[in-house]
Amino acid sequence: MLLFTFPSWLITQSVWIPLGFAALLITWAAANLALAQQPLSAQSAREPGIFTGLLWVIFVFYEQQMLSLPAIATGFRLDLIVLVPVLYILTAFAFWTLIAQTRAWWAGRK
Repeated sequence: MLLFTFPSWLITQSVWIPLGFAALLITWAAANLALAQQPLSAQSAREPGIFTGLLWVIFVFYEQQMLSLPAIATGFRLDLIVLVPVLYILTAFAFWTLIAQTRAWWAGRK
């Protein structure tokens, strides 16, 4: 269960850690766009790094709302079992894409 509740626990410890992680993803994706000489636009939100970073920001705001509600007696939250695996999969895909884009830029530079 810790696998599913870890992001929620992390947000209760410090909201800045997941927001910093989201900022890292968004900045890295924006830097890759700049290196590829593509301007930032509304279409840039479709880039995996920017999209996933924005989802992490939304998740932080969602968890802040959930923390303000009375605690559930069982401690079982179905929303975390649904949302967190999606965030994990999208984050892994975003990192894979960002690494591939950075390597492609680096290879083209040589």
